[in-house]
Amino acid sequence: MALLQRLPQLNQLATPITVGIALVPILAYTARSYLKWRALGRSGLPHNILGFAIQSVLQLVAKRDTIDESPFSTPAVIARYKPHGEETFLPAPLPARTGSRPTVPGFAAPQRQMTEQGSSAMKEKMSGYLDQVAAANLNALVCKPSRAEGGNGPAVYLADKARAPAFMADLKGEVVHHHLEGSSHMVLSLADAREAVGQGWAQRFSLAGVRTIPWTYVLVYAPRDEEELAVWKKLVIAALRFVTAGGPSINEV
Repeated sequence: MALLQRLPQLNQLATPITVGIALVPILAYTARSYLKWRALGRSGLPHNILGFAIQSVLQLVAKRDTIDESPFSTPAVIARYKPHGEETFLPAPLPARTGSRPTVPGFAAPQRQMTEQGSSAMKEKMSGYLDQVAAANLNALVCKPSRAEGGNGPAVYLADKARAPAFMADLKGEVVHHHLEGSSHMVLSLADAREAVGQGWAQRFSLAGVRTIPWTYVLVYAPRDEEELAVWKKLVIAALRFVTAGGPSINEV
């Protein structure tokens, strides 16, 4: 009889206990995800639980099919990047990248490769090249820390942001930057983005196409040797020539 009288109290206790047990695997998964996210390194988001929370919200609108180049060929996307979107700014078709693609975790931001990262020497060459390109085009370009990456890594901007195409609105004139692990983000033409992704050199940014982030904002993988560095340089020049198409010509170095 006493047990029957206590049943309502036991039921009241069971509910929070059940909820607590159910939360254990969720909390464990969240903790593991947070540590993996932290391992990506610094970016434009706070490198703490706040940044992880922002990233988690962005996941709701992030794309998953980032190695699919078909969005670059849809009529609606093509219309947004006229008149130069379907032009190629590469001197020749890209060769296929050898080997498999590096591992890029599926977080919305930051987007980083966790395998086949660039060596210190290679990243110095990449930074030096961005400086040289900007110096050779002082009327059109400037090199300074990446705003998109919170100052973590160098970037090339349009010297006159007022001349930035409409599709660059969210990037504030920032055309290309490279990350601390050696990968890069850059804005290519539709034709060149299609080529870079299709030939295995790049993948789409998971938030490309969201708001005014360009559909052609792609992650280019870190060069592994001098030949791949040469390809990376061609992609940098192609990005700069696309964004400045109809304006000052971009000198290659």
